[in-house]
Amino acid sequence: MHYIKLLTAALFACVFFYTGCRKDRGYYDYSNGSNVYEGNTYEFLKAQHQYDSFLLAVDRVQLADSLKTGRYTVFAPSDASFKQAIENMNTLRRIQNRDYIYISSVPYEQLDTLVCRYIIRDTVTSGRMQLQDGLLLSAIRYGYPMHGKFSRTDAEGHVGGGPGIIAYSDTKGGIYSNRWRKSSAVAVD
Repeated sequence: MHYIKLLTAALFACVFFYTGCRKDRGYYDYSNGSNVYEGNTYEFLKAQHQYDSFLLAVDRVQLADSLKTGRYTVFAPSDASFKQAIENMNTLRRIQNRDYIYISSVPYEQLDTLVCRYIIRDTVTSGRMQLQDGLLLSAIRYGYPMHGKFSRTDAEGHVGGGPGIIAYSDTKGGIYSNRWRKSSAVAVD
């Protein structure tokens, strides 16, 4: 009986060491395919379940039909971004002894101005934003100037081989980039 236990343990050790010492084949055949969504922008955002607040604002300012039928580039803020912005705004309103405000109660003109900055006329791919200075973009309504600049981050052992990031900026109508409000978008194209 002792002999069987010893033989089983030796066999297990051999299998363990053999699988642990296998060498890497040196080549990994990876292809980064792009997924194509067979629907419109509005449906895509709705299917993601993280842009519901943005879509509520889009509905309020009557831009849903534009996103369903037109060709636009959308830099959609997530629900988490909306939650943080509303919490911060309501913290200030509480200090000022003012009523809380929500997406459904923000004055239409203010909401319209803000939402329109996240929707850009035409389809703009990340490749068009790779210019050294980025690309000036025009908001869906009022032609408000925004700016997008695409760049790649570094990956271990590969400069520029990491994920792509778009620095999306509110130019505030100015030409000096140090005064722009910037945010990053990591889900591109």
